[in-house]
Amino acid sequence: MADSGRRAATRRATIDAPLENVTLVDFGRSAAERWADLYADLARRGQLIPANDLVVAATALELEYGVLVGSSDEAHFRRVPNLRVVVLGA
Repeated sequence: MADSGRRAATRRATIDAPLENVTLVDFGRSAAERWADLYADLARRGQLIPANDLVVAATALELEYGVLVGSSDEAHFRRVPNLRVVVLGA
C-alpha cells in the first residue's frame, strides 16, 4: 500500500531486518489446537483477547515460552491461563 517504490522498499527493509535475528516458527496443528482450547475457555468466561494476540499466546504456550510486552503492559495477555508475561524494562 506504499505510495512509492522507495517507501515500499523502506517498509520491506523494516520488516526484514529483525527476521534475520530471530527464529520463525510455524503455526502448526498443535498450536492451532491450543488456540482452539484457549478461544473456547476465554469465550466462556467472556474474556476474549485480540485475535492476533490469541495466536501469539497459543504459540508461546505450545513452545513453553512466555510473551514479552511493552512497558505499558498488555494486560489482556494476563487473562490467558499459564502464560508467562514479561514486561519490557520491568
